[in-house]
Amino acid sequence: MIFEAPHLMRFHGFPEDLQFIFRFTGVSSVRAVRGRPNELNPAIRTYLEESVSWRSLECSMTRENEQYIDVNYAEFVSNHIDKIAFRLEGYFNHADRHELIIRGKKLDVMRSDRKATSIEYLHDLGKLFWKSWKEKHSAGNATHPE
Repeated sequence: MIFEAPHLMRFHGFPEDLQFIFRFTGVSSVRAVRGRPNELNPAIRTYLEESVSWRSLECSMTRENEQYIDVNYAEFVSNHIDKIAFRLEGYFNHADRHELIIRGKKLDVMRSDRKATSIEYLHDLGKLFWKSWKEKHSAGNATHPE
């Protein structure tokens, strides 16, 4: 799966086209909640829970179709030696909001520029971003530091 985090790219001065690639192995289940516009009032989003198979999710997220998730939240729900549970929220191809919970055996994280990285590194980038945002917010500047 390919992820973009434009707010982190700008904040940390990374190239805007940098992407993070998550490779899950031994996936046992994927749970997805997808948000769709309300047909009666498009300004209101309703969230329909739907399960998807790993294969169907992988097939729908291909480079050829320019499909990716713009992540705005991610966390390990469980991280054991032989078992992980990973939760993330974001927008699928800048459209519908998705929340995914992925259970498997292992998660490897790579960068599109082939430089080494890890999930801990991404977590630290996020912590620095939100620390800065909170400091600016508490100083009376409520704008997002993008």
